[in-house]
This record gives sequence, structure tokens and C-alpha cells, in this order.
Amino acid sequence: LALCKADDKLSSSEIAESESIPQRYLEQILSTLRQGGLVESTRGAKGGYSLARPADEITVADLVSCLEGELPPILCSVPELRSDTCRTDDGGCSSSKLCCKLENSMMSVLAATTLDALRGQASLKTEQPGQTEPSDCSDSSPSAVQGNNIEVLTNG
Repeated sequence: LALCKADDKLSSSEIAESESIPQRYLEQILSTLRQGGLVESTRGAKGGYSLARPADEITVADLVSCLEGELPPILCSVPELRSDTCRTDDGGCSSSKLCCKLENSMMSVLAATTLDALRGQASLKTEQPGQTEPSDCSDSSPSAVQGNNIEVLTNG
């Protein structure tokens, strides 16, 4: 929907086909997004789904919050100790500060990323086939990490 013009509407069958998502599953997602005020639906021959607000006003954090609700603490090293204090610097386990910082960083990125920004990335990829955009995470891929570990072991 973010790739559509502001006045365009897409049917659930069009979206399901273009995104290779089962239509029934997509309809559940669209219903949740509609209830959350992120998409609008219009009935009738020229009906369909559209964004409820401009794409530059909807963040990935809005989508995650609407679809998933509150996320459980991430990277919990001791799941049996999860409690209401997990999301504080005083979480009660040795990894709580790290987990809290990681979660805050992730949520900051999601809150700062709009659908419009994602649309720009998608159009770059479709407009320039064969060219790949460098990834901010290229050095943390499994092969790169393994390579770094091997290098450290052989140089040490």
C-alpha cells in the first residue's frame, strides 16, 4: 500500500497476489491494521485498501505495535527470570542492561523509519536491477563474523 499513490486503492486479492501472501491471512492483517487506524477500507466496485495517513507519517514502529502489541524482552539470556523489571537498567540479571540498550536501539530505528523511507528503498531496488545497495550490516553477516573469528584465532 505504501507504494501506491495517495488516491489509489488495492483489493486484498491484488495485494495477496503481488506479495505472494495467502489472501485469508492478508485479510486478517488488513483487518488489524484497519482497527489500528493505519489503513482504510472502501467497499464497492472502486473500493479497496489504502493507507489511512500519508506514508511519511506511518512508522514501522506503528505497524509492529499494531500487529504485535508489546514485544517480549529481546535476547533474554534467562527466560525463566523474565519479569516486569526486564526493561529497566536494574532488570535483575547480568544481561538486563545490554538487553535494555539493544531493545531501545531497535525501537528507535523502527520509530525513525517511515513507510515513505521504505518506499524509497523499494523504488531504488526496482529502478536499478542488478545493482545492490551496500548494507549497514554487511560486516555482521555470519560469514563475515566467522571470518573475523578465524582471523583473530590465527593472528592470536
